[in-house]
Amino acid sequence: MAYEQTVAVVDYYQELNLDKDDATPDIQVQLNKIRMQWRQRASLNGSRGEEARAKLKMIENASNVFSNEDSRDAYDRSLRALPEVAEQDIDWIGRAWTYYFADDPGAASVAARKARSDHGDDPNAYVISAWIELAEDNYNAAKDYAAEAYVLDELGEDTVDVYHVRGVTFYFTNKYEKGIECYQRALAKAPREMVPDIAFRMAACYIKMEQYTRAIDICIEGLKADAEMSPDTCDAINHYCCVALEEHCFDADELEKSKNWFRNMRDKFTNLDVPNHLTKRIIRFIDLYITRIELLQVPPADPNRVPDFPFIAIGIAVVGLIAFFSYPHVITLLLFAVPSTWVGFFFVRYAEFKRMDEAYDRSVVEHKKVKAELRAILEK
Repeated sequence: MAYEQTVAVVDYYQELNLDKDDATPDIQVQLNKIRMQWRQRASLNGSRGEEARAKLKMIENASNVFSNEDSRDAYDRSLRALPEVAEQDIDWIGRAWTYYFADDPGAASVAARKARSDHGDDPNAYVISAWIELAEDNYNAAKDYAAEAYVLDELGEDTVDVYHVRGVTFYFTNKYEKGIECYQRALAKAPREMVPDIAFRMAACYIKMEQYTRAIDICIEGLKADAEMSPDTCDAINHYCCVALEEHCFDADELEKSKNWFRNMRDKFTNLDVPNHLTKRIIRFIDLYITRIELLQVPPADPNRVPDFPFIAIGIAVVGLIAFFSYPHVITLLLFAVPSTWVGFFFVRYAEFKRMDEAYDRSVVEHKKVKAELRAILEK
């Protein structure tokens, strides 16, 4: 259905940081991406949630506008007739979040600066400023903005946002215990849609502190919280969970115990009451590790179990065979049978050695493949 102007036209390119030169299908992809980001914030209580839900409504309307070329063309014609928007009418905090969600930290930084100028007492202006600085790896600046938001949040309306971003700044400044404290405070008030994001960041702190079981447990809490979490958040939870599983379960000196630990973890994740796509990667990682351990348990062939080639025994057996045909007797038969038995024993041992050697070689090749896949899962 073509776009029809029935209400005041909104400049979706500006409001949602869309590129006018992008193809319509590419704009739909971008809208789907920022929809997932705003969906998380829409779960907040109070004015922050209301603002995010209004943004989601805008994204939905934009999605209808950019649903096909005819609708987009009609919209673009209406847009060209719009008057200039006065700068004072712009919601710079919302604009900063939009740019941040669109992976445009430069524009987000400018919008955040204007937001701090226009709303210097609003904690949310400093929350988004902190996230932008984190995206630019400016950790000390992010920490300062997060602290400013903490001081300004007297009413507690932004508690989840403030403690969430403060936890991240503490992580990147190597203060993991303080990060954990902030995440715990954020979780106490966070809606379920925000739990997965907080959970994987909390797991990262636990891993740095070598508290791997806690990291696994908080990842499970994140997986159970929201089945509709974004793919990026799901990947992050899976990543940190796999890192913690490897550190917790694998001991090169205790392979059999390691295998049992991984099997127990597999049962734990298989029995989680969550959609399969959330745990598929973790279970695959566990299965690969069990396979890796079994390959490591394949022993190398021991050449000491194979006696020296029985040249003398073969010679004696040949002489004994000739003697037996010439003079059939128990003694000549034994002269053939005894060394022949030793020759047979040698070939049995040699065949066994070859089988073990080939099995070990195959295990080495397969182990390299399994290890490479494990690394790929961790690096995803």
